[in-house]
Amino acid sequence: MKTEPQVLKVNPDEAGERADVILARRFPEMSRTRIQKLIATGGITWGGGRMLKSGTRLAGGETLEIRDWQKPAEPGEEKLEPESIPLEVVYEDPQLLVVNKPAGLVVHPGAGRPGGTLANALLYRYQDLPEAIGADRPGIVHRLDRFTSGLILVARDEFTQRTLSRDFEARRVKKEYRALVWGELNEDELTLRGKIGRDPRDRKKMALDGIKGREAVTRVRVQERFRGFTLLRIFPETGRTHQIRVHLAGIKHPVVGDLVYGRARNLPGSVSPKLQGALIMLPGFALHAYALEFRHPVSGEMLSLKAPLPGPFAELIKQLSVL
Repeated sequence: MKTEPQVLKVNPDEAGERADVILARRFPEMSRTRIQKLIATGGITWGGGRMLKSGTRLAGGETLEIRDWQKPAEPGEEKLEPESIPLEVVYEDPQLLVVNKPAGLVVHPGAGRPGGTLANALLYRYQDLPEAIGADRPGIVHRLDRFTSGLILVARDEFTQRTLSRDFEARRVKKEYRALVWGELNEDELTLRGKIGRDPRDRKKMALDGIKGREAVTRVRVQERFRGFTLLRIFPETGRTHQIRVHLAGIKHPVVGDLVYGRARNLPGSVSPKLQGALIMLPGFALHAYALEFRHPVSGEMLSLKAPLPGPFAELIKQLSVL
């Protein structure tokens, strides 16, 4: 069955950028290489069907038509192999599933990591997942950082994958995180704003007011204060790369365990060996994707799902509460 093309409008603030860069930012679940291959094979056009080039610099306001995400693997492209990796599935129906990802598990293969990912695990358990966004991202709709735990949404058919991807792009999916940060935040609630782009000094990092920064908004609410720490409820309104981590570091309250945007810190005063042990046992960041709320693409039902703090994170909170 022929499907209608997905239409994407280029924003005025993207003027002067390459087409492949814009598409890679809009669809972070796809690699830039995959997007370039789709452009080269005619899967993405502009201006009523004109061929697009990856290096075309757009003026803003153009309409891109994504006619076919699903292309066969190119010669020499590594095939994603199923791997028996444990999965905690918190919701499942014929169209989609929601997985509680542990800290340390990479979502999909990338440079230097051909396997051992959530994508490999999904392919082992669900052999017929869609590849509408690439063969190396079966059913993947969005991502979490490797060392962030929590809920991640996976589609089981192409229609659902495309619909949910559009919902994320349009900010119709509500997300809530829990974060433990260094220091005691004074405000009970605040909204963090600022453009996030590539760090000009380190391309692997993001930064406020970085290269080609995009507007990012994160709402923060204090859940509990401890001596030297604060447990936060986080509501990201946009979905920029490393957004929560960058915003919190920007107000001098980096996420505990994040040595990219924070740093190793001394514990406040004399603390118990149990607290020191809980910090050492934390397998990643003290950042957890706690809740998702979205409309089911087929039934129209509003789904609201939650995942409790993982054991090491919960143990750290327990030890802080008795300081």
